[in-house]
Formats: sequence, C-alpha cells, structure tokens
Amino acid sequence: MLDNTQQAQKIHRRKSSVKVDPYESPDLYYGPITDPSNVNSSFGRLRTRSVIAPRATRRFSSSMTFMHDDASAEELASDSIINADEHGHDNDYNERFAETLLNNAITDHSGASEGEGRAAAAAASIQQTDSPAYSDFLDLKDLKALNISSSGNNSPVISDSDDDNKADSLDAVSMKSHSTGSLVAESDMERSNDTSSDISQIRRGGAPPSSKRLPDDPFGTLKSKFKSTSGFGAQPHVQTHAQTSSPSPLESDSKSQSSSSFSSLPKNSVPPPTPGYPFTTINRKLQSPSPSSPTIRRRASADMSSSRVNSKRFFISDIDATLKELLRNEDTDQNCQITIDDTGPKVLKLGTANSAGFNQYDIRGTYMLSNLLQELTIAKRFGRKQMILDEARLNENPVSRLFRLITTYFWKNLTRQVTRDSILEMAKDTKIKTEEAKFPRIYIPFSEKEQYYYYSKISEANKEFNLKVEYLPEIITDEFVKSINHKPGLLALAVRHRSNTYGDLEGYPYVVPGGRFNEQYGWDSYFETLGLLSCDILEPCVGMCENFIFEINNYGKILNANRSYYLCRSQPPFLTDMTLKIFDYIRAKTNKIPLDFLKRAFMAAIKEYDEVWCSPPRLDPVTKLSTYHPGGKGIPPETEASHFNAVLKPYCEKYNLTFTEFQQQYNDGLIEEPELDEYFLHDRAVRESGHDTSYRLEGICANLATVDLNCLLYKYETDISFVIKTYFNNKLEYNNRIETSEKWDKLAETRKELIDKYMWNEEQSLYFDYNIKIQKQSPYESVTAFYVLWAKVCSPERANTLLRNSLHKFEEFGGLVSGTEKSRGEIGVSKPSRQWDYPFAWAPHQILTWDGLKNYGREDIARRLSYRWLYLMTLSFVDFNGIVVEKYDATSERQPHKVEAEYGNQGSGFKGVATEGFGWVNASYLIGLQNLDVLSKRALGMVTSPTDFFAKMNPLEKDKYGLK
Repeated sequence: MLDNTQQAQKIHRRKSSVKVDPYESPDLYYGPITDPSNVNSSFGRLRTRSVIAPRATRRFSSSMTFMHDDASAEELASDSIINADEHGHDNDYNERFAETLLNNAITDHSGASEGEGRAAAAAASIQQTDSPAYSDFLDLKDLKALNISSSGNNSPVISDSDDDNKADSLDAVSMKSHSTGSLVAESDMERSNDTSSDISQIRRGGAPPSSKRLPDDPFGTLKSKFKSTSGFGAQPHVQTHAQTSSPSPLESDSKSQSSSSFSSLPKNSVPPPTPGYPFTTINRKLQSPSPSSPTIRRRASADMSSSRVNSKRFFISDIDATLKELLRNEDTDQNCQITIDDTGPKVLKLGTANSAGFNQYDIRGTYMLSNLLQELTIAKRFGRKQMILDEARLNENPVSRLFRLITTYFWKNLTRQVTRDSILEMAKDTKIKTEEAKFPRIYIPFSEKEQYYYYSKISEANKEFNLKVEYLPEIITDEFVKSINHKPGLLALAVRHRSNTYGDLEGYPYVVPGGRFNEQYGWDSYFETLGLLSCDILEPCVGMCENFIFEINNYGKILNANRSYYLCRSQPPFLTDMTLKIFDYIRAKTNKIPLDFLKRAFMAAIKEYDEVWCSPPRLDPVTKLSTYHPGGKGIPPETEASHFNAVLKPYCEKYNLTFTEFQQQYNDGLIEEPELDEYFLHDRAVRESGHDTSYRLEGICANLATVDLNCLLYKYETDISFVIKTYFNNKLEYNNRIETSEKWDKLAETRKELIDKYMWNEEQSLYFDYNIKIQKQSPYESVTAFYVLWAKVCSPERANTLLRNSLHKFEEFGGLVSGTEKSRGEIGVSKPSRQWDYPFAWAPHQILTWDGLKNYGREDIARRLSYRWLYLMTLSFVDFNGIVVEKYDATSERQPHKVEAEYGNQGSGFKGVATEGFGWVNASYLIGLQNLDVLSKRALGMVTSPTDFFAKMNPLEKDKYGLK
C-alpha cells in the first residue's frame, strides 16, 4: 500500500519526452493529493499569492576516493566542497576552489559542427520509420516520421516531486522529466533533488546546509556521476540524460570534454586554489538568503540561465489575480506588454515555499517580468487557474529562449491545413469589407471535380456557416477577377486522399507569414521552408511546394497568395531552389530519391518560366530581360481603405465625387483615366515584386527589368539544367518537346551577359535596375544588387569589386538596409516613408546576401552581417516583451522594431505574449545562428551591441568577421 508521499509522486510523474505534446502544458498534472488548492494535500495554501518552491540541494562533501577518472571538472568541484564544520575549511576557500574548477572546465570546451545533434536525432527517427520505398514520393506516414521538430535545451533539470520536504528515491532522481516553467515542453529538463540528509539535519536542530550550487555545464554535454560517502549514509546519486532533440544554438557549438586535472590527487585531499586567480568576478553566498536581505534573482550568464545555479520554482496559486497585479504594477502604458517603455518599479517580491512566504526574493528587470507575463498569459489561455513555474524560464538565455519558441511554438501557430473543421474559418476574408465578404467562400478550379464535391459536402453539413463553394471558369481573365472582387474567396490548393473513398480529402499543411497575412504567400514560403528545414520540420515544406505545383497547373502561376483577388498577380520565383532544398533534405535523411516529386516540380517550373516570366507582357522584346508586369483592372481591393486617397484626391475633385463614389465608378469602367490606369499597373507590379512599397519602384515598376527578378530567373535556368543532366539523363519530356541541359545552359549564359550589359555600372561598382522605357539604368541603389551573389551570376573578380566598393553603402548598425538614404531622398509630409526603403531592413535581403557571400567564400562577412541582424531581433525580444516583427529599423540602436511607415509592423500588436513571430523573420533567426561561432553566440546571449562587440575584438577575431 502506497503512502501519501508515494502516491503524490506517482500521480505527479511527468510523461516521457516522446509522449508530451510540446504545445500542451506539462506543468499541472494535479491529482487530489498534489493539488495545492486542497488543504489536505502536502501543498498548503501559503500567505503569498505567488511563491517559490526552491530546489533543495544535495549536501556537498569530499568524495575524491570514489571519483571516476573521466569525471568533469564541474563534477569534481561539486563533490569536493567540504563541509566547514566537519573538516575545518572556511566557506570562502570552498567557493574559490569550486569556481576555479568550474572555470577550467568551461575554458576547455571546443566547438562542434552545427547541426550534429539535429542530424543524429533525425537519423534515429528515420531508422524507426517503417515506410515503404519511394514509388512516387513520401506518403503521409513518411512525412510525419521525418517531421522532427527540434528545440533548444538550455534549461534546468527539474525534479519529479514538487514537495521539498520529501526525499526522492533513486528511481525518481534518474527518471526523465519536464520543466514546469512553460506550456512549451522541452525534452531534456531534469534535476536530481535529494534532500533527506539536509531535512534530517534541520529537524534535529543542526545548522542548515550550504545552498552553494555550481553552474551546470553551459553546453549541456557533461555527464554527472556522483557518489557521496558523507552525510547519513552512502547514497549514490545518479543524474541521467535521456535522448534529446537537436541542441540549442548555444549547445551545438561545444563538445563535452572530461577533466582529469586532479585525478592524481591523494584520497580525501583538497588542492589549494590557483594562485593569483581573480575571485571577484563571481560572488555567490553559500548560505540561504535571509528574510531581511532579499536576494536579487536576475539573468547573468553568457551561455545559460543563471538560475541553474540555484533554481527556484514558483507556485502561482491564482493566475488571474497574479496577472492583474503584475499588469497593474508594471504595464504603465496599458498595452498588455511589459517593456522598457513602461515606468513601473520593475520588481516583484516573491516568497519561498519552504519558509511559507517568509523568505523573500526580488525578481528584477524588464526581461524577467515580461517573461513572467508571457508564461502566465499562455497558462491562462490554456484555461489554467494555477501553475508551477521554474525560475529558469524567467531568466533563460534570450538566444535559447527565442530559438526554442520559434522551433516549438511559432511554427506550430503559423501552420495551416485545410480540413473539414478548419475550412469554415479559413475561407473568411478579413481584408475586404463588403456584404458578400461576410460569408466564407472558396473557389475551385474548373477541372477539380472531386474537390468541388468535397467542399460541397462540408457546406451541406454546416449550413449555419453558409459556406459558398463556386467553380472558377476554365479561362480566367482580368475582367472576371475584377467582377468577383466584391465577393472574395479562398482559392483551393493541393489536396491528398485520406482513404480510397471518393471525396475523402485533406489539404497539405503550409505556413503563413503571420499577422494580417493569413494565406500561403509566394516568396515568403521559400524563406519559411529554409527555416523549417533547419529545425527538421519537413511536412509543411512539402505541402507548400505541392501547393505551388497546383497553382501553376490550375491558376497559371505561383500566386501572390491564395485569394481570389490575387489571381492575376505572381511573386518572385523561387520554386526550383525550394524544390532542390526539400529534395536534398529527403535524400540526406532517408537515402531515398523522390524523382516523381522532383519531376513534377521542375515541369511546373518550366511552365511558369515559359508562360509567365518569358512571355508578354513580362518579357521585354528589346532587351530580352524580364519585368514584373501583372494583369488586373481597377484598384487593388485588398489594400487599406484610405491607402490611395492622396492619389485619388485630384480625380475626386475633378468629377466632384466622394472617394467611395469615384472608386466604384472607376472600377466599373464608367470613368476612364489613362494616367490612373498606368499608376495602378505599376502599383500591382510593385506588389508582384514583393517590395510593396518603395520609391525604387513606385510609378515605374512595370518598366523596370529588375536585378532581383532576372537573377532569380538565371537561377531557374541553371537549376533546370542541373536537374535534367543529373537526374533525368539529360532528357526531360515536357509539352511534347525534349528539354536538355544544353538548352538551359545557353539560356543562362545569355541572361548573364544581358545582366552584365544592362545592369552593371562600372563607375558605381554596383548593379542597377534597367528602365526599358527610357533605356537607361535606374539611379536607385538597392540591396537587391547582391542577388547576383546568391544566384552566382557574377565572376569572383566582380564579386570582390562589388563587396569592396558597395557593401558599405548598405551595411548599417543592424544589418543591410533595403536602399541607401541618398536614393530615397528627403522624407516629409508630401513624401512619406515607404517600408521597403531606407532605413528599414528585411529578412529576405539578409538571408540571400548571407548565402551569396558564402557562395564566394566570404563567410567572414556573412558572420558579421548575421550578428548585426540577430542583435536587432534579440534586443527587441529582450526589451519589448518577446516581440518578433515583420521588419526592423536597421539604424535604431534602442527600438529597432518601431517602424513608422505605411501600415506599421506586423507582429507587434499582441496582448501578453507573442505567439507567432513572423514567418521569414523566424527563419532568418535560425539561419543566422548557423552563421555564428561560439564567441558571437555568447555575445548575442548577453545582448552585446555590434559596436561594442566588434570594437573589443583582437586582430585574429576581427579577421573572422571581415574586419581587417
């Protein structure tokens, strides 16, 4: 028969890492005995609303006799602290000795290749996947087997028991458990917690044991093997680590190394501290904090949460009341966020559980308090009334925290999938404000009979939602698209069969950008794919690629997004490289070659190349270069209602009409204004370019053969040539003709010559867009000039010239700006800021430039630029309540997320906690971390300004960052 303590431990046992959904809370497995609200449980109702349940520490004593030869220096330090009362050594001596050992251990770490943990985890998962060989492509089972989501593991180890007055059994100590600090579970959070000897000593009136606790291994790789021979009996303490997912960014750069510096010491002896060692850098008291002198708890480590030294656990007995109190004290601007703009006291006093709220701890600073707000908000949204929260969640290294949130939380919340349940919500449109737009609607391609049947059955089964299911015509014209602008709808995407039953379908999962952009967007999907693959999430990547193939085959192009008003508009083409990234990932993880998938994707890319980008009106017959030149008529309906008021005002005055009246008559063709027609042609072209809006393109976009578009098409040509030659024996049948690599090599060589002829400016050492109407280069200096590096268009010599003479024009404090200040000109009332101009920086430009630099062997510059960009993101994340936004001000050193241009910044309007980030910005953080080394990751974790970081480097370090 189990006693109450054993029952409580059994009920409160966490699930294993493979059974816990990372998006569900692992924190509150309460039963009748462990429920803190139950007065009969071992958790009493305490005086404070929020209390800390501190981890009781193991009594440290000398055990050199039983040390393993391969024990780490940290372990030696932990087990070599001698009780002052028993051995006569003072506490300062113990502290200095322990710190010496710890610092020696940390110094000995060496870098490890990025992604080794991810590769190992993926390979292990794949070996367990019993999937059939590829006949066509991966089926659903295969994809889910490969969908290995990684998360950071820079976290404390957590005990299985929440009762500090109960001793853990050896079984409980070694059991795999999970952090109680957040509703996002991690797979590697464990903590051994043995208090039997300490509790016994306290009850007999002895002095309280030392709370001294050495920091855990900052890289999470050192293994502990403790054997204690002091106290009240020889009790082995084993701390085991179960198999974990991919390492956090801070942990992926170091390998564990055993320290044997003291292996030759005599038994039961303690070496003296290192002479001259500076002990002033760390000063942790060995005794527990007194009630009269509250201990300040704050983050202060480059590699890990400082609370791992002596991590506490908070019991929040009333989440609603705690949230209310926190916001009342700290959220002075009342936006449901705690930021550096708030003027509250920035301190929360919490009492410990062991002292019944008597001993007090101060939690200070914007970062920790905002993290508390985020954790409480998530718990409240899960319907929790109470929660247990580990202190390590509040002062977690910001790099590890953001990495963890992106990989386990943000991607999840940005993923969409059409199902019988989700379509009713997804089909609604929030951008259009007409009567017809109030009802959910989906448009089906003319040839997709089974999809029409599927959605019609859903509509019939849910008549209260009034889902409209409509066919598109076989030939989609500009006039038709304009005619349905008042009744917008979602466009059907690719589906797969759930069974052999006709009409039993489901959509592929895909990722949306976030904010007001709740559909699958064109070039966003490429960068999201790069980010997803970097953390081993495959299925949405395949889904987005399948959707692009479907769009080309059914709508004629890769769409701006899958809404009806985007039917005439495309976006920058990335399909070939996106397909190859997915294809290479699958080959590396499975040793299988999905040739059918590769063939279907590249045949769709050839169709898009021929019919969209190299056909009128997008192909210029004179230069043979391509332009952004979409179809469509009238005013783009998805824009803000007042977006074009300044442009339309003269015409409204001319016809004596209101804005609404003029827009209606102009869209209906009752008013003809050729100049206005041309303006909206260029406006739609700007939106097709993805750079909406910018003075670089405004009013002339359809006349520009842009550097970025023609570099992307050059990449199409080289990719198609490579795939035909490598995988299809130099022969690919398409549309009753044979495609060969020689044809596409010639097309690529011709385009390269045209880019150099029309776009390269020797005097300026820069590539410029070419205006086909006036037949001269545009004077606007754009960062898209560096697309030539990503597509490998230019020679190494020209690449060096470009970097030497022009990179400095775009490199600012926080990365690469979209264009130069000189090109933008003065901003004022008559010329407002545009979001794709100076001083704003965007993730796609950073990512493509980083990869382009690495193509030409300039990893040093890529590392420097990556640090600048990631610093902006980390600074905003730390100072502004975990914010991750669509774009940043690259010149702002304090508030880079604040963008006063056009519609503001997507991702900044959340309440309490950011749940999505922004698609390609999330990806940029994961990709950028891969470019950094250990030094820069540590500096980033300390939120070190690029100015300070680069200035304090020695010459050898500067060389690694291209700072000669």
